[in-house]
Amino acid sequence: MDECHRYPQVCGRYHAAADLLGKRWSVSVVAILVEHRTVRFNQLRDAVPGITPRVLSERLREMESTGLVERHVVASMPVLIEYRITDKGAALIDVVAALQRWANTYY
Repeated sequence: MDECHRYPQVCGRYHAAADLLGKRWSVSVVAILVEHRTVRFNQLRDAVPGITPRVLSERLREMESTGLVERHVVASMPVLIEYRITDKGAALIDVVAALQRWANTYY
Protein backbone atom coordinates (compact mmCIF):
# COMPACT_ATOMS: atom_id res chain seq x y z
CA MET A 1 0.00 0.00 0.00
CA ASP A 2 1.50 3.37 -0.96
CA GLU A 3 1.77 6.31 1.41
CA CYS A 4 -1.20 8.12 -0.17
CA HIS A 5 -3.55 5.31 0.80
CA ARG A 6 -2.21 4.74 4.29
CA TYR A 7 -1.59 8.38 5.24
CA PRO A 8 -3.50 10.83 3.03
CA GLN A 9 -2.52 13.74 5.26
CA VAL A 10 1.11 13.40 4.12
CA CYS A 11 0.40 12.72 0.46
CA GLY A 12 1.35 15.47 -2.00
CA ARG A 13 -1.62 14.66 -4.25
CA TYR A 14 -4.00 14.98 -1.31
CA HIS A 15 -2.54 18.36 -0.36
CA ALA A 16 -2.68 19.63 -3.94
CA ALA A 17 -6.34 18.65 -4.27
CA ALA A 18 -7.22 20.10 -0.86
CA ASP A 19 -5.40 23.34 -1.67
CA LEU A 20 -7.20 23.73 -4.99
CA LEU A 21 -10.67 22.94 -3.68
CA GLY A 22 -10.06 24.68 -0.37
CA LYS A 23 -9.65 28.08 -1.98
CA ARG A 24 -12.56 30.40 -1.45
CA TRP A 25 -15.30 29.93 -4.06
CA SER A 26 -13.67 26.94 -5.79
CA VAL A 27 -16.19 24.31 -4.68
CA SER A 28 -19.08 26.66 -5.50
CA VAL A 29 -17.77 27.14 -9.04
CA VAL A 30 -17.28 23.38 -9.44
CA ALA A 31 -20.79 22.70 -8.12
CA ILE A 32 -22.35 25.06 -10.67
CA LEU A 33 -20.33 23.56 -13.51
CA VAL A 34 -21.14 20.00 -12.42
CA GLU A 35 -24.84 20.87 -12.41
CA HIS A 36 -24.95 22.84 -15.68
CA ARG A 37 -21.95 21.36 -17.58
CA THR A 38 -21.37 24.53 -19.66
CA VAL A 39 -21.66 28.07 -18.28
CA ARG A 40 -20.59 31.52 -19.43
CA PHE A 41 -18.40 33.70 -17.21
CA ASN A 42 -21.16 36.16 -16.26
CA GLN A 43 -23.53 33.32 -15.42
CA LEU A 44 -20.92 31.90 -13.06
CA ARG A 45 -20.29 35.32 -11.53
CA ASP A 46 -24.02 35.83 -10.96
CA ALA A 47 -24.46 32.32 -9.52
CA VAL A 48 -21.77 32.80 -6.84
CA PRO A 49 -22.80 35.74 -4.65
CA GLY A 50 -19.82 37.77 -3.46
CA ILE A 51 -17.23 36.51 -5.93
CA THR A 52 -15.34 39.21 -7.80
CA PRO A 53 -14.56 38.91 -11.52
CA ARG A 54 -10.83 38.86 -10.72
CA VAL A 55 -11.14 35.97 -8.27
CA LEU A 56 -13.47 34.06 -10.58
CA SER A 57 -10.92 34.43 -13.39
CA GLU A 58 -8.17 33.15 -11.08
CA ARG A 59 -10.20 30.13 -9.98
CA LEU A 60 -11.17 29.26 -13.55
CA ARG A 61 -7.53 29.51 -14.69
CA GLU A 62 -6.42 27.27 -11.82
CA MET A 63 -9.11 24.72 -12.60
CA GLU A 64 -8.29 24.87 -16.29
CA SER A 65 -4.59 24.27 -15.60
CA THR A 66 -5.43 21.17 -13.53
CA GLY A 67 -7.83 19.80 -16.13
CA LEU A 68 -11.09 20.27 -14.19
CA VAL A 69 -12.47 22.90 -16.57
CA GLU A 70 -12.15 23.67 -20.27
CA ARG A 71 -12.37 27.17 -21.70
CA HIS A 72 -14.24 27.30 -24.99
CA VAL A 73 -14.35 30.36 -27.26
CA VAL A 74 -17.58 30.69 -29.26
CA ALA A 75 -17.03 32.50 -32.55
CA SER A 76 -19.83 35.03 -32.50
CA MET A 77 -20.30 38.77 -32.27
CA PRO A 78 -19.41 39.54 -29.58
CA VAL A 79 -17.15 36.57 -28.86
CA LEU A 80 -18.51 34.42 -26.03
CA ILE A 81 -16.39 32.47 -23.58
CA GLU A 82 -17.90 29.33 -22.10
CA TYR A 83 -16.49 27.12 -19.37
CA ARG A 84 -17.17 23.41 -19.45
CA ILE A 85 -16.60 20.86 -16.75
CA THR A 86 -14.36 18.03 -17.89
CA ASP A 87 -14.84 14.38 -17.00
CA LYS A 88 -12.11 14.86 -14.42
CA GLY A 89 -14.03 17.79 -12.90
CA ALA A 90 -17.37 15.99 -13.09
CA ALA A 91 -15.81 13.18 -11.03
CA LEU A 92 -16.06 15.61 -8.08
CA ILE A 93 -19.86 15.26 -8.04
CA ASP A 94 -19.76 12.96 -5.01
CA VAL A 95 -17.45 15.38 -3.16
CA VAL A 96 -19.77 18.31 -3.92
CA ALA A 97 -22.86 16.29 -2.91
CA ALA A 98 -21.23 15.14 0.33
CA LEU A 99 -20.29 18.70 1.24
CA GLN A 100 -23.85 19.84 0.49
CA ARG A 101 -25.29 17.08 2.71
CA TRP A 102 -22.89 18.02 5.50
CA ALA A 103 -23.78 21.72 5.17
CA ASN A 104 -27.50 20.95 5.22
CA THR A 105 -27.10 18.87 8.37
CA TYR A 106 -24.65 20.96 10.38
CA TYR A 107 -24.96 24.54 9.14
